[in-house]
Amino acid sequence: MVDIIHSQLSEWEKEKNIVAVILEGAGDKAFCAGGDIRALYESMVQSPGGVPILLQKLFLKESTDWITKYINTQNL
Repeated sequence: MVDIIHSQLSEWEKEKNIVAVILEGAGDKAFCAGGDIRALYESMVQSPGGVPILLQKLFLKESTDWITKYINTQNL
């Protein structure tokens, strides 16, 4: 989900007529950030005592500067 959101925000950034984006969740459940909990669990089981590879990838992907860039409202 993070990849999809990043890709779409990058496209919208090129459009001069788009000045704001509002993200809403669908359905009755809480808004989800897109983490795959089952895959994370399986990665942890496969890496006992160490840091799971999937967790490392998620941390690097979700802690990148692009999140701050697009959430930052100083550009509005």
